[in-house]
Amino acid sequence: MEPDFQPFSEEILNESFPTNYMFSKISSFTGKQDPNTHIKMFRAQMLIHGGSDVVRCKMLAGSLVGTMLDWFSTLLEGPVTSLEVFVRLFVAHFAANKTKPPETTYLFEMKQSKGESLKQYLRHFNEVVQIPQPNKGMCVKAFIRGIRYGGFGESLVKRKSEDMVTINLRATPYIKVEEIVRRKKGRRRNKI
Repeated sequence: MEPDFQPFSEEILNESFPTNYMFSKISSFTGKQDPNTHIKMFRAQMLIHGGSDVVRCKMLAGSLVGTMLDWFSTLLEGPVTSLEVFVRLFVAHFAANKTKPPETTYLFEMKQSKGESLKQYLRHFNEVVQIPQPNKGMCVKAFIRGIRYGGFGESLVKRKSEDMVTINLRATPYIKVEEIVRRKKGRRRNKI
């Protein structure tokens, strides 16, 4: 029989859950996700349910499954003395899974495809713009370069926008027109 492993310090090990504690379903970490994303989700869930540092340590351990439990069981006896230590060990071990932020050059490779609505292209572009510290002017240029020729693209060339917030606001009426035209075409097809 394998000996029990005990990565928690004596202090964490000896403290029990409060009797009235509401346990919540914490999403599992399988080892394929970004560890930072898992920790953000975990912290958000724990903000709702509360609990001491000890409770949070034990809940984070409970979110590990499969080979992640294998990693947890290899920790030396008692290295986890606080949630911050546990998070640091966890993120360091799974650092290879970190999501790489998109590079700025990717913005200039983005093009609105044929059949892609302005709304879809704008949503996709805005998701990619989550690059840390993007240059506002460069984002605007990349967006204009990638948009298909049409009314909105022409308006952007004629009257420059300072940033993506302005472009999003200016796109609203064009998106509404596209949606009205699409609905009318759908009705015509249904009548035939």
